[in-house]
Amino acid sequence: MNETLLSEFTGPKYEQVKSWIRKQITEGAFPVDSQLPSQEELPGILNVGSTAVRRALDDLKKEGLIIRKKKAGSFVAQNPKPLIFENRNVNIGIIWPQSVIPDFLHGNYYSTITHKILSALDLELNDTDWTPRMESQSTQCSWQNNSGNIQVTCMGDPLHSHVCHPRIEDVKGANFDVIISICIENDLWLKELIDTGIPVILVDFAKEIFRTKADQIFFDPVPGYSDAVHYFASKGFTRIHFIGAKTPCPAPTDEMGRDEWHEYRLKKYNINPDSVLRLSAFRHAMHECGLPPIKDCVHHEFHRVKSLTNLANQLVSLPKNKRPEVVICHSDYHAEVISNVFTESGISLNSIGAFYDSMEGVEYCIYADLNIMAQATAELVISRLNRPKRVPFRLAVPMFFKNNKEQIS
Repeated sequence: MNETLLSEFTGPKYEQVKSWIRKQITEGAFPVDSQLPSQEELPGILNVGSTAVRRALDDLKKEGLIIRKKKAGSFVAQNPKPLIFENRNVNIGIIWPQSVIPDFLHGNYYSTITHKILSALDLELNDTDWTPRMESQSTQCSWQNNSGNIQVTCMGDPLHSHVCHPRIEDVKGANFDVIISICIENDLWLKELIDTGIPVILVDFAKEIFRTKADQIFFDPVPGYSDAVHYFASKGFTRIHFIGAKTPCPAPTDEMGRDEWHEYRLKKYNINPDSVLRLSAFRHAMHECGLPPIKDCVHHEFHRVKSLTNLANQLVSLPKNKRPEVVICHSDYHAEVISNVFTESGISLNSIGAFYDSMEGVEYCIYADLNIMAQATAELVISRLNRPKRVPFRLAVPMFFKNNKEQIS
């Protein structure tokens, strides 16, 4: 029996027991998956009554810090829920650069990273709520946890708008405690969002314009793109081209119709900011490999079959001594479309691009792990809620080159 184990803690006995167990877990005395002393043993160890121990263990289970198994005992959970969500109302906003409708909630990049972030936060959310909205309002859906203290709302473009962000008045009216912005690139609108004073986390946002105003997380292309160039150069290839991505500019107003917007975006576009970073990594690696710059070896094209096919046909038509042997692309989709055109023309080509999904069946790729980005985003959310006045963090998730055929990474 030890009467001093709880001496550093205050409050009711069950709270002292909770604090002691929590300390043992956070300091590693009780590692993940390890079994705690039993409910019958703890009263003697801590010199407290069995009622205090039972209530402490029940509370820790509700917090997600431990798992209680019938007839087996209590064990430290693998992914303990952050205490920031315990006994606190939290309203989290997730905003997209497109409409949030049922068809888009699965199977695209924005929905995938959204679900991975929610999974990383481990909030045990209920079914999706699709409360009807007026056509002029931002589209949205929401979830709530079983305890009712956590609300998550995903918000995007009004239904027939092409401005690539929700209405700022709808965002303000939602009273979010923190906002996760996924892939929104409109600097003017983001400034307006950040100026609301709501803590913002910019996900998959590489530009430095808001580095002192908001948390940012993005993919660092240097390891992946540099290793890819070095690999192909080591195989004797010298005609290595880069194919980046064009990004259509959002509609200047939400009154622009669909046909008008389609015509507008063919003329108004930006180079994808991620492509700018990937091109920089590509050029630096080419220099490291002693490969002189090749005139017209850098291209940018939209993420569309027709546009990429036209580019591929232009490359196929080049004289053999100028035609690329390798194309290193912004995305695996760019690489696939370009490669298919070369294959149909009977011309050999090595093509590679950034890959976000499972790498099974892929010979080689530049892998961007969305799970790591989602986990880091979740940690930024918790950190920001816990310390709202801390300095903004800027995190880079490394991409890496994976050669499944030769097991080189």
